[in-house]
Amino acid sequence: MVRKRRPGKFEAIVLASALGVACGATAAVAQTASAPGAVMPLGRAAPAPEGFLDLCERAPDQCPSIGPVPDGRALRAEANRRFWQAAVPRRAGPAAISPAAFTVAPPAVVDFRLVLPVPRLYPLDAALPLDAPSPETAPALDGAPSVEMVATTAVEVAGSAMSPEAAAAGDAITISPDLALAAPPVAEVAPATFALDRAGWRLVNGVNRRMNRGIRNASDARLYGREDHWTLPTGDQAQGDCEDYVLAKRAGLIAAGVPAEALSIAIVETAWGESHAVLLLASDQGEYVLDSLSPWVSRWDRVNYRWRERQAPGRPFDWVSVAL
Repeated sequence: MVRKRRPGKFEAIVLASALGVACGATAAVAQTASAPGAVMPLGRAAPAPEGFLDLCERAPDQCPSIGPVPDGRALRAEANRRFWQAAVPRRAGPAAISPAAFTVAPPAVVDFRLVLPVPRLYPLDAALPLDAPSPETAPALDGAPSVEMVATTAVEVAGSAMSPEAAAAGDAITISPDLALAAPPVAEVAPATFALDRAGWRLVNGVNRRMNRGIRNASDARLYGREDHWTLPTGDQAQGDCEDYVLAKRAGLIAAGVPAEALSIAIVETAWGESHAVLLLASDQGEYVLDSLSPWVSRWDRVNYRWRERQAPGRPFDWVSVAL
């Protein structure tokens, strides 16, 4: 019979320390995932962008879907319904109508910048045309580096190992709703998540840098003669704008093993008033942004954007506003 030896004082201290570290690490991960702002709050149903609908009709094999692509006519009908629900909010009926109480209300003012699925937005009082490029996103001239190429080079000089929280693009965003939409709220669903451990960060940062470096920034107007044309850029001379980077990064991450359910496309408004597409990754540490205008993969509430609408987690054909 083997006699059991009671652990000494030193061994007991080591064991207690190890258990404390393990429990602390588990609690830290749980606290990070449940921290305020880690997961984006969802708002009401919103129409899908026109370019997204066109892509799914024109090239179903490139459509960022999960499973079969629905009928294009049904998608457009649903997008049209959501558009008019947003543009014409429901009004409460009058309690009573009498000559003394009846007054003519002024016409309602609707800010169509908040509901129209247009590809680029400028302030209403701006004199720039819709296709005028901003300095930050102007197409690069032949032989000149694009914004994405310059940003990616800066990261590669710093090294391949990037801190998850390093160089956040901006302060947390707090935005008041500009328009009360009439569509019903969309229930929040816990999406599939991707583990952002050391290997996970290496994978995500690698795909983000490779796509930013490999795709040449070019506007849809320059490439296709139209304002909003979504397509998956391929080949050695791949070109495209923000949504094309998003499609390429989504395909690259899925090919590398990231669940498609953990990836969502989002539309934001930049500080200079332009509509811009980014890719969201739902992780065990919150939702993170892969952006063609930044080499950093930052948490969604630490980038200097105004959040507009996005795909509902795990439901790529259900677009929702962001409840901020």
